[in-house]
Order: sequence, then structure tokens, then C-alpha cells
Amino acid sequence: MVKTNNGVLFVGLSLILVAAFSLNYWVHRDTMAIYNDDLMPFVHLETTKPTSTRADDFRSIVKKYEKTMPPEIPLDVVLEFYDRIGPEDMLTIIEENPLCHEQGHNIGKIIYRQTKDFDAAMDVCGLRCAQGCFHGILMEMTQVLNVHDGMISGAANENNSLKQFVQEFCPKIQSSRGVNHVYCYHGLGHALMFLANDNITRAIQTCEYLKEEGNRFYC
Repeated sequence: MVKTNNGVLFVGLSLILVAAFSLNYWVHRDTMAIYNDDLMPFVHLETTKPTSTRADDFRSIVKKYEKTMPPEIPLDVVLEFYDRIGPEDMLTIIEENPLCHEQGHNIGKIIYRQTKDFDAAMDVCGLRCAQGCFHGILMEMTQVLNVHDGMISGAANENNSLKQFVQEFCPKIQSSRGVNHVYCYHGLGHALMFLANDNITRAIQTCEYLKEEGNRFYC
């Protein structure tokens, strides 16, 4: 009986690992395809490293927070260096570590906070850090739009429900900006968790507004 249970456990863990690696491939495959014509306008190809003293100061801070969990750079630090070296150099520096997705979140938040415009912010972020910067834009944008209690208010139309926002946002920016749908719905999930104050049950319930099962999964 013990051997049977151990065998079942081994098979179960193996299936989980296979599923995890498969998901990782499908999530990241479009980001790696930088020669795809649809993605080219949003891929950062700059390789010149910022070398100023201020850039080196930011680089040292990045290295410090790479060792923390989560490895995000505090918003006040990002805001300070937004003025000192600019968002493009900040993104170039964090991209020296290919696992910069989470560090891109707060840079995206500050970019949207400073530009107050989705398209202008996306012109800076593009697909950088596996769309971590874009996810930050989305988190900040939904906060600015004041999505709460099932309604969108503030800069958005007060007659639009949260359900309508969740259902319509990704299709709209896919057509206007070419953002990969997997990353968009994943980013939407980040934003909903942010709005739900990390209440995962509430965030998942809001993801259920999405009509397609695959999009609910990514959310």
C-alpha cells in the first residue's frame, strides 16, 4: 500500500512539473520571438549600457533589491531615478538581469503615474522585462481609474461596470497595441490582486467575469 501511494505521488509530482514547464514555454514563447513582425514595434533592441555615475548608483540599488523577496525596487526610489536618469535607462539597467519581470512592475507604475497616458507609457515600456513594465502600467492605471466595489469611476465612464472593464480591456489593447493576450490577462490578474489588497479569493472571483476559460486561467 505504501509503495502504491508513493508511486501515485511520484506520478502526480511529475505531471505537475511537466505542466509547469509547458506553461512557462507557452507564456514566454512570443516574448522570445523578437523577429515576429507584429511584436517588433514593441521590442527593445537597445544594448548600450548607461555608464553615468547616476546610472551606476541605480545599478547598485537594483543589485541590492535583486536579493530581496519580492525583488521589487521601492516606488520612491524609482520616482527619484525617473528624474535622475529617466525610465529608459532604468529599464536598460534592470534588463542586465534577464529575470527582471518583477522589478519592471514599479517602473511601469511610475511611468504611467508621470505620463498619465496609456499609449505614452506603453511607448516607453513595450515588452520589456517579459512585459513586467506593462503589468506595472496596468496596476497603476486601474488604481488611477479607481476601480472598486464593482464600478469604474474617476477618469472612466461611471456607467461602466467592473465586469465590463475586465471583459473589454485586453481585446481593446490587443487591437490597438498588439500586446500578447497571455501577458495581458496575466497582467490583469496582477491589477485585480492589487485592487483586492492581495485578497486572492476576491481577485479570482473577478477573473471569473472573463468569458473564455483560457483567459480566466491566465488571469
